[in-house]
Amino acid sequence: MTAETKTLEKIEEQTPAAVVESKPGRVYTPRADVYETGQAYILEVDLPGVTQESLDISLEKEVLTIKGAREVASYEGYKREYGEYGVGRYERSFSLGEGVEHDKIEAKLENGVLAVTLPKAEEAVARRIEIKSG
Repeated sequence: MTAETKTLEKIEEQTPAAVVESKPGRVYTPRADVYETGQAYILEVDLPGVTQESLDISLEKEVLTIKGAREVASYEGYKREYGEYGVGRYERSFSLGEGVEHDKIEAKLENGVLAVTLPKAEEAVARRIEIKSG
């Protein structure tokens, strides 16, 4: 098993996939996708209605934790009668493994989707070995 395969297997969910009732509201587990390129892993997390100001991303040891909050939108002159859009907090954690350059992780929030780029550590990047004649 290569280091690259071990790292990919290590990017795993740490939070149970359920809605947790808590006070003062609900905590949702957002859906996520993981993609791999030659140089990095890309983690995309759905966070509808979460703003950059209410978003917190932390890395402790090998665990990447994403937390965000969504408030009910209010419009002047309108009263909310019905809503299906989840209001509350979003939380999800991922175990990364050793094949990620922790100091180079980047994140971007756009249109309710958080994209986290997890660059591969030098030893995890696949490379071609040159054969010398001898």
